[in-house]
This record gives sequence, structure tokens and C-alpha cells, in this order.
Amino acid sequence: MIAIDAVVRVEPERRLSVTDDHALLGLTSARARVYGRLYGYDRIPVAAAGQEFPMLLDAVRRLLDEARVTPDRVAVVVHAHTGPYIGPVGAGLPRLVARQLGGDALCFGTQSNKCVSSISALDLMDRLLAGRPGDAVGVLLIGETADSPDLRVLDTGIAGDVACAVLLRRNGPRDRVLAHAVATHGQYAGGIYTEPGAPSRQEYERRFQEHLGDVVDRTLRRAGRRPDELTVLLPHNVNVNVWRAAAGVIGVPADRIVLDNVPRYGHCFGADIFLNLDTVRPRLRPGDLALMASVGVGGTFGAVLLEH
Repeated sequence: MIAIDAVVRVEPERRLSVTDDHALLGLTSARARVYGRLYGYDRIPVAAAGQEFPMLLDAVRRLLDEARVTPDRVAVVVHAHTGPYIGPVGAGLPRLVARQLGGDALCFGTQSNKCVSSISALDLMDRLLAGRPGDAVGVLLIGETADSPDLRVLDTGIAGDVACAVLLRRNGPRDRVLAHAVATHGQYAGGIYTEPGAPSRQEYERRFQEHLGDVVDRTLRRAGRRPDELTVLLPHNVNVNVWRAAAGVIGVPADRIVLDNVPRYGHCFGADIFLNLDTVRPRLRPGDLALMASVGVGGTFGAVLLEH
């Protein structure tokens, strides 16, 4: 059973106001008001060109320093990302990170489940660490820059740039993974490139909450738990209205859904759920249950249940 030992985030200094800097974000003033007042966005972290790799490397170094882990103990480095290719051509980013640290870890990236890839990676890394020495750890990298208008401004969200590094170990003392589930609905594979009026797009919007509720329910049932036992629900930060509506479908009070980071970060792809975990960790008590839930473009829904 894998556990989340530590989480470190690194963000750029530059932040753009959704209302004041709307033109730089590719928004009209009218649309910016919708994203601010209705969807809950405020100031979005935006990285400069070429800042992605330095931010991720900084996050890993801080992670290992804070956890007092030497690079030789890192057995696996996985980069879970949403875009199809990350980093310089011909050089895999996880391998570049491992070389900078001086270790000899197994390194690769994964993005088949888009923003749910960070959930899929937890199970994958659990299996890979199972055959390693007891003190071996894994590093999950999550983070990328929204370097095109299609990625920065979504139908109901705005993407922010944050680098996140997560330290994983098997049988760790806190935030242990009790169960997870991922469901892919291939009929929605066109994602953001599907025309708004297309039947598949309309069906996706109509059944979104149903699919989300199903994957959460499956995760809880696998762990033998109920929605009312959840201490917090940690969502991807697509916008506040989606999750307020989800509260009734899932069966949790709306005030247990952590939406604090939506105004501050926007939607940081697969990193959202870990940013939210890092935010609530100081107030969690031993035995508390936290459910992380995310949705990937193209119809992938995922959830993972943690015991603090």
C-alpha cells in the first residue's frame, strides 16, 4: 500500500489578475467577469517561457531536502502530465531530473489519462516500488505550463502554472492509499476539440456529474467506506460551480469540498488534487479520510481515497 509522504509546490512569481489582466489571458472583459464572479478565479500563476523544467527541478530538490531523503534512495521518477510532450526534444524530463540529482532511478512519463494521470501514477508506482528495498521511495512530478491559448483558457476554467513534487513510499505512516478507481469513456475522446453543439459534447455535459459520482462511489465501495465518512474531498480546480453541484451527487456536504485554491491557482492540470492535499494537511487528524477526485479531458474520471 503506497502512501504520500510529502508534497512540495513551486510557483512562478508572476500572477495575472483575471479581471485586470484579462487581455493577457486571452479573455474579453465580459468573459473575464464570468470567470471571476461565476467560476471563482482571481489571480493565476503564469510561468515565463522555459521556466517549466527549473520549477520542477526546484520542487524535487526541496522535496528531498525537507524529507531528508538522499537521491540514491529514489528508485522511481514519474512525470504525470496532460500535454502530449513535455520538455526539450530528445530528452525525457524525468531522466533530466534524475541526472541533475545524481541518482539512478527508473524514469518515465505518463499522460494517457490527461489530468487523471497523476491518480493512475499512484497505482503504477506502488507496483514498481513493491520489488525495491524497504527504504526506497518514488518521486511523482506533476506540472506543466499552459503554453497555448487552448490550454490556458478552457470552457469553464483557466489553467495556472505550478510545479509539484510528491514523495511516495510503500507502507508509509500517513495519507495511505486505501483504494482508487479510474473510468475512461471513449465516446468523449474529442475533448475540448469537439464542437460545442456536437451530440457527444452535449451528452458529456449532461452526464458529467453521473460519471463523476460513479467513479467516487466505486472508490469508496472498494475501501468499504461511505460518503458521510469523508473528512474532506479534494477536487481538481476546474471551477467552483462544478463541485458545488457534485456535492449532492456524491453525498457529501458542500463545506467538505476544498475550493480554497481555485481563486489562487486556477486549474493546474493533474497537480490540483495534490495542491489541495498540501493545503489541508495541517488540519487533518490521524484516521481522517480524504478523497481526491479529478477529470481528464477526453472523458477520463478518477478518484483515490486516502487515510491520514
